[in-house]
Amino acid sequence: MEFKDDYGVFVCPHVFQQSLPILFSVRDFDGSWQFLCGDDDCVENGKPHLVHVGKLIKSDPTIHQLTSMEIGTFAERFSSIAGWTFGTLKD
Repeated sequence: MEFKDDYGVFVCPHVFQQSLPILFSVRDFDGSWQFLCGDDDCVENGKPHLVHVGKLIKSDPTIHQLTSMEIGTFAERFSSIAGWTFGTLKD
């Protein structure tokens, strides 16, 4: 399965500006997706941006590996060339 290019997802300011790679992804309990740089301060203090996932896939095709994530889960990695590790969100 793959994302449709025009599917809307939330990104942190660093990912939006392409200044840092995507290292953390969340499939929220409401079904929405977040693609983040992994910097906790960015999430706490940054303003999220809504973008088409196709923009992200052009620079990082590994995002397609995340389409199997269920609601209430996350994926993380330590660098843009590392594999994804999956987990479950806490309520």
